[in-house]
Amino acid sequence: MRVGFIGAGRMAQAIAKGFTSKRSSASTCHKSNREVVEHSDILVLSVKPQVMDSVLAEMSDLVDPFKLGGPWPQGVTLDHLQSRLLPDSRAAKPEDGPLIEALFKSVGTCDYLPENLMDAATGLSGSGPAFILEAIDAMSKRWPHGACANCSPLALRLAAQTVYGTSRLVLESGRHPAELRDAITSRAAPPLPAYRSWRLAASGPHCGRRC
Repeated sequence: MRVGFIGAGRMAQAIAKGFTSKRSSASTCHKSNREVVEHSDILVLSVKPQVMDSVLAEMSDLVDPFKLGGPWPQGVTLDHLQSRLLPDSRAAKPEDGPLIEALFKSVGTCDYLPENLMDAATGLSGSGPAFILEAIDAMSKRWPHGACANCSPLALRLAAQTVYGTSRLVLESGRHPAELRDAITSRAAPPLPAYRSWRLAASGPHCGRRC
């Protein structure tokens, strides 16, 4: 199977690296997007939304809508993609879905979503890391200043490991985060005063506002 990438940003590089690390493969660079299409069985579109239409226009006579393996940018619908491409006579085959699923499962988890939830999922998974990184930064800065010469790297490592361990606990235990939180912040638990202070600070009028 030949997988072609249109776009070579961080996301495309991460996916391509994941694909090639799982199997023996060779990579080839082409001079144009049209050449990539002509030499690919599956296309991964990894370009910014503002240039998507111009990219599709360049190769609209070559791209089969069912050849697209994603991911495509937030806000770009399947109808929009298909409206920018010439119709293809063949229909999607039943095995197309599992094929794409197997491909992307080689680099991460894979879930089926209705199209109306794609933007929400993209916002959660795409923007979510920024919130987590902000939390790690804030947690590490609570380390007492002047406690030791090398505390900053240690504080960052402890904060990052805390997030990593907690994430694994949620995923592997199958328990709801609220249930786990209540177990950690029981009356006798040391985190309770600090947690209460944080909840009080986070309970302002803007907390939980949808973006």
